[in-house]
Amino acid sequence: MQFLIFVYFSCVCFYLLGMTCGGELSFTLEPSDIIAVQEQPLMLHCQVEGIPPITTQWRRNGALIVEDQNYVMFANGSLLIGHFQKTKSDGSSDEGDYECIAQNFFGLVLSRKARVQAASNPHYFLLSLPLYLSTAPAEFVQPPQSIARPVGTNAIFTCLAQGEPVPQITWLKNGQILEPDGHVKLRNNNSTLTISGVTQDDEAIYQCIAENSAGSTQSSARLTVLWADGLPGVPTGVRAEVLSPTSIQVSWNEPTQNTQDIIGYVLHIRKTGEARSLFLKYQEAVSKMTLQQVIGDLEPSTRYSFYVKAYTSRGASKASETAVESTLGEVPAPPALFTKVINSTVVQATWEPSTKMGQQEGFNLYYRKVPVPIFTGPLTFPRNVTQYNITQLDASFVYEIKILAFNQHGEGNATLRFVSLKEAVEKSGNKSSTTGIIIGIHIGVTCVIFCVLFLMFSYRGSSSVSCPLNETQMSTLPLDDFSLMEECEVQFRQHPAEG
Repeated sequence: MQFLIFVYFSCVCFYLLGMTCGGELSFTLEPSDIIAVQEQPLMLHCQVEGIPPITTQWRRNGALIVEDQNYVMFANGSLLIGHFQKTKSDGSSDEGDYECIAQNFFGLVLSRKARVQAASNPHYFLLSLPLYLSTAPAEFVQPPQSIARPVGTNAIFTCLAQGEPVPQITWLKNGQILEPDGHVKLRNNNSTLTISGVTQDDEAIYQCIAENSAGSTQSSARLTVLWADGLPGVPTGVRAEVLSPTSIQVSWNEPTQNTQDIIGYVLHIRKTGEARSLFLKYQEAVSKMTLQQVIGDLEPSTRYSFYVKAYTSRGASKASETAVESTLGEVPAPPALFTKVINSTVVQATWEPSTKMGQQEGFNLYYRKVPVPIFTGPLTFPRNVTQYNITQLDASFVYEIKILAFNQHGEGNATLRFVSLKEAVEKSGNKSSTTGIIIGIHIGVTCVIFCVLFLMFSYRGSSSVSCPLNETQMSTLPLDDFSLMEECEVQFRQHPAEG
């Protein structure tokens, strides 16, 4: 990302300075007008330079071309028309104006339009304006020949072509563009293909395509790999069985010949990519006693192919037939569930979706009285809803509540919670009892105060109260006669001494 941002700002600076941005696409080779030969292959070239990734498409008469058995688009941008036809059985034609479309992060470019016409004469090809004569379409001087080579030796294919202009040569292996690697080399302007130390994987049909602006031609040859004595036979009965979203079990039978020296098997696992070819994912080696293997850590909802080779100390067998199977789709992981008792008849359920496993489309909520076996539900919610109040519950029961997420592949595992409403009722009762006691105390205190005030006002209203003792006598009274002293105090306060 930092690199792309750097390139972007560099482009802005270059534009301001009137210079060309290196991130822009530019054609190094555009398609040219061609006279095509009926029922012969035809190659249209399109090569682009710029910052990858670069995608290339073709249009004929303004409509996008869809790849099929007749139209093949190569990784370098070229388009191969397998069998050029002026008029097809459905009334369509391969004639027309072809243009190449290339696109990357920085934009899109269109090539010039190339007019493709069918030849009306096998020797002379007349184009519309501008008018010129093409006298030398590509033709083979020496096409490749089928060969057979023992394991470990070298295989060489030669493909010589002539024409005006000089034809370009492209190699295919089993219909796919051949990319040179450590033991596959292309020399002499691609006219010589050398395979060093051939193995069983090199056994294939190799196609040489020679093409120039006047036309193209192709020829095929087979490489057969010869096996030394003592090599095991081919494992048979390869079959695959899906077990889960991430695992597949592969089984096979041992070869029908040369089994005594087998030391083990190698299981080859390939994942189907977006491209037409399959790319190698990994291999697993197993003992000679093992005729089945569980392959784990696979991707959900993905198609895989499997083949098996048997091995001895001298080498490997040919590859078995291929078994193909797809993993299951993955259901969502269990969400987290939280409950809250609102009152004796209402429980609030809140859940949080998990970010693991499959993407959830919604949630199903269930609840039941314990031990009643039947759940109420499902109550279905979209994925943006994460809370619900369960009402009209019975306070005398314990409830089981469960939540699970679902998607197009099914329901995931549930998360369970048990909730008791009895505790809420008891807490409510205890709260009511405490409140009653407090109210009772308040009422009692109020009554006592009221009685004291009533007595005080009653004494104030009386004029016949007298005290039999004077103050000197009162001071000598024992404590047991305190009530009499209190009576006298009331009289003294009510009737103060005269004069």
